Amino acid sequence: MDSDYTLIEEHGSWMRYRGDQETLVEQLQRADGIIADIDDCDVRSLARKFIIRATLNPNYLTNPKFINWLKTSGQRWLSEGKEVESECGKSLIADVLDDSLRRKIRRISGKQKVKFFKGIREFYAALPEGITRVYVTRNIEELVYPVVEKLSIDLALFEQFEKEGSIAEILSQKPDLRRVIVKGDSDEDVAMVHALNKFRIEDRLDEVTSIYVANNRRDTHPGFDPDIITGKNHHALARFIQQGL
Repeated sequence: MDSDYTLIEEHGSWMRYRGDQETLVEQLQRADGIIADIDDCDVRSLARKFIIRATLNPNYLTNPKFINWLKTSGQRWLSEGKEVESECGKSLIADVLDDSLRRKIRRISGKQKVKFFKGIREFYAALPEGITRVYVTRNIEELVYPVVEKLSIDLALFEQFEKEGSIAEILSQKPDLRRVIVKGDSDEDVAMVHALNKFRIEDRLDEVTSIYVANNRRDTHPGFDPDIITGKNHHALARFIQQGL
């Protein structure tokens, strides 16, 4: 796979792209929508941070159902990672969260400082003016709303465990979208790419540009050949869009 990609390094950040550089930059510069994941793409996983804080501080949330979930599913989430995120997240939403607990989580989240990965703000600023910004996340709104507000997101879909199905809803709410960038790091995000490409084949969309957010330079996703692979630090990608390097 590496032989198909060109590496760019920029002040400690890196990205790889495939195909013709000028053509790809033009696609990015004329996009009218971006659909992105949040956790581990724009910020470190807020769900994981939440579980760690609650584990270390017994008084973080004293709800008995939550404490029981934390000791079982929460610890599985920490130890097994992305493989069990959806399963554990669904159980939290279905079996634990009520309105009162959601309000408490929202208050706690509002007090936390939002810390984006390096280059994230520059990346969004480099995109075309007026581009529609969409977030699709498995996370709950109460935990991630500060990120949504900081980046002036136009549409955010929360608790989306079947992201492939989220695409039809997005295109229904944003019917003018024709040239879309999609950015993510999970199986569910790859499913969004496949769904968008189906709409492209059906002429509902004109262009789909895919970006995979990697944990490191060797990180790839089996069976997925994105247009761009970027590290968590997005400086190189932002400059690529702005100047074509």
